[in-house]
Amino acid sequence: MKKLVAAVILGLLAVVPAQAQVRGEYLITNHGAVGDGQFDNEVIINDLINRMGPSGGSIVIPHGDFRINKAIVVLKSFVTIRGMGPGSKLLVGPGVREGIVGPVAEHRLSGLTVKDLHIAGMDFAADQTGILIDRATDGTLITNVTLSNLRRGIFLRDADAARVVGNRVVDSEASFHMVGGFMTVVNRNHFSGYSGGVTFLLEGCNRVQVTGNIFMPDGGVGLLLSDAHNCNISGNSITSWYTGAIEIKGNMNSVSGNNISAVHKDGNWLPDPKGRDGLWGLIRIEGNDNNLISNQIMSWQPDGDVRVNVVSGNNNVLRDLYIAAHGSERKINVHNDAHGTRITHSGLPHEIANFGQDTRIAFDP
Repeated sequence: MKKLVAAVILGLLAVVPAQAQVRGEYLITNHGAVGDGQFDNEVIINDLINRMGPSGGSIVIPHGDFRINKAIVVLKSFVTIRGMGPGSKLLVGPGVREGIVGPVAEHRLSGLTVKDLHIAGMDFAADQTGILIDRATDGTLITNVTLSNLRRGIFLRDADAARVVGNRVVDSEASFHMVGGFMTVVNRNHFSGYSGGVTFLLEGCNRVQVTGNIFMPDGGVGLLLSDAHNCNISGNSITSWYTGAIEIKGNMNSVSGNNISAVHKDGNWLPDPKGRDGLWGLIRIEGNDNNLISNQIMSWQPDGDVRVNVVSGNNNVLRDLYIAAHGSERKINVHNDAHGTRITHSGLPHEIANFGQDTRIAFDP
């Protein structure tokens, strides 16, 4: 009986490596990687990715400081790069432009997953990007990733049905930049920027859901939708040291239920890093059929500065906005290039400057 039990145990132990190989999961320290912050692990990690078949596989980065002196390159679908938490750190070495890159290619990349990892830049002057996927993708998942000391945190191009959930991007000029793509969810992230950059940019996107995020100073622009349409910006906490916290350039976007604050730093309203004056607008709208509904806007901008600026477009709707803190006779400003703007219960007569065409206003009672 003892011999039989021993044989069974040995058989099970023999199966485990085989299953691990079938599963395609590679713990990088089993293949020579060293997490001392000095050893270059790029060759090992890229070699493991190259071993993967058409069904992909997983790269596992344990706790440690794993430096790379060239980018990790993903050319195959269904690749997962994961750590074991914030202690699993990928250090992007001096002069290296990207941490993880999906380079330009004709075929679509499917099912890329990056999670449970810290990607940290070592050379801000090198224009480093933590995750750069510069090609059409579908089903990308980036979750529980910390990105720090980078020029850009995350860059996605033509990303369809991506999920960017529960990440933290700090000490970066631009936290998130997406060009093209649709049906993407950006949820429960912490984003911050530097004054020269745009913290969060959607460019040429459609039907992107941006909900439940925290946007922190000091990006020159907090959220910018450029040629973006049918996007939903809701339930976010947005804090800015400057005008231009939210800029909408597109059509049929919804900005609702957000907590938006323009605050002092060290007791002062800061000079604008982009040279914009107080008439620019804390929230700026250029486009058609955009809805700005039920937002709380607390602004310590100087008296007279514009809080909501409808610059151009047709049939934009402002409804149930609570605009408080410092007073202004331009809490809402409507330009003469705006047509058919509708404003409902968002201010008193002396707080709204209307120069638009066919504007309809129902003042606060």
